[in-house]
Amino acid sequence: MPNSEQPLYRCSKAGATVREGIELSSTKIGRLPGRSLVGIAQEKATADGVARAQLDDKADELAGGWVSKWVLKPL
Repeated sequence: MPNSEQPLYRCSKAGATVREGIELSSTKIGRLPGRSLVGIAQEKATADGVARAQLDDKADELAGGWVSKWVLKPL
C-alpha cells in the first residue's frame, strides 16, 4: 500500500507570519514558531508572483493559514 502521508517541512529558525489569505496584505492570524514541523495543503503564488504555502492540519490552530514558501524547508 503506497504511503499517502504528505511530506513535512521545517520552518526557518526565525519563524513565520501566518496570514488568513494568500496575499501579503491579508490579515495576520498568528506566528509559526521557529523550527516547527508543518505540512502543506497547497501551494500558490500571489498576484505579484510570491510563492506561498497553505498550512495543513499539522499546524493546529494555524491550519488553513498562508506563509511564504521560502521559510519552509522539506525534510
